[in-house]
Amino acid sequence: SAETVFVEEFLTILVTDDEEIDVEEDESVCGDFICESDEDENSCPEDCLVEEEEEPFPWLLVVLPIIGLILIIVLVVLVKKGVGGKKSSDPLVLFIQKARKKGKKPQAIIASLKRKGWSENKIYAAMRKAR
Repeated sequence: SAETVFVEEFLTILVTDDEEIDVEEDESVCGDFICESDEDENSCPEDCLVEEEEEPFPWLLVVLPIIGLILIIVLVVLVKKGVGGKKSSDPLVLFIQKARKKGKKPQAIIASLKRKGWSENKIYAAMRKAR
């Protein structure tokens, strides 16, 4: 009986009971999508052509600036609204804030301050700060 032992790519050694050794090398076929030992990119590009990997899209370079922009916008909005900031010490601004909390309309607040002698410029500046 014969025993077959595979040593390398497509290299077969036949060992028989008669101690005869016959070495056969299978013939490579170009176009079988297998890059064999006697083929390379030049001799058989169909089998051995190395495809270049595409560079992954740099998502971090897109996502991080967007996140940064969103954080900046949120901080600007919070600062404008006075969240986390100091409370005003301007008595006119404090008066307007208290009047608003009591449900007074802006026109009524403005009219009341004009009657007390406050100038329109100071009233409107304080109204903006009191928001």
